[in-house]
Amino acid sequence: MHLSAAVLSFGSSLLIIKTVLASTLLPRQDTPTAYYLQTRTLDTSSNKNSLFATASETSFGINDMILTSNITNASQGYFNDTHQYFNLDPAHTWGLNLGLDADHDAWEPVTIRFGQGTSGFRIGFNTLEWSGRDEGNGGWMACDWIHGVPQLFWRYAYFAYPIPCSCADVTMELVPIQGDQVKSGIY
Repeated sequence: MHLSAAVLSFGSSLLIIKTVLASTLLPRQDTPTAYYLQTRTLDTSSNKNSLFATASETSFGINDMILTSNITNASQGYFNDTHQYFNLDPAHTWGLNLGLDADHDAWEPVTIRFGQGTSGFRIGFNTLEWSGRDEGNGGWMACDWIHGVPQLFWRYAYFAYPIPCSCADVTMELVPIQGDQVKSGIY
């Protein structure tokens, strides 16, 4: 059975109309060239709101992602393909790395490591999101931890454990950096 040219033309027209309507109705998502990552708590009573991500060196090439209220100490981030990078050293690549579930915990630390880091990130509605490990991401969590300041962790969706009382569920929002404040580096 052959489809007539009119039916094919009508179907093509509907596809074009759908694309045009979607592009005019949906807000455009422009990812800034460089930005800071800032927490936004899901529980407004938490003291983990509006903290900026920065690196705390734990060993050569490995930094825990800690959180600070001081924007001047924040690490500048940028996005490339499906990787989240930070400009810790302009001559090298420093990627966001999500720890593996080595000991079957309900959450793992977030680190910034020398190299590419973990893939599978995307920018959605001005927030950093991750869709890796078979969609097992349960979101971000900020906790008072070993550094004496809040530290960022990611939660496994497969574990329904309550978070510790020193923690808060957060999103990681992008705060654009103006052109003259962007550190030179690998972009």
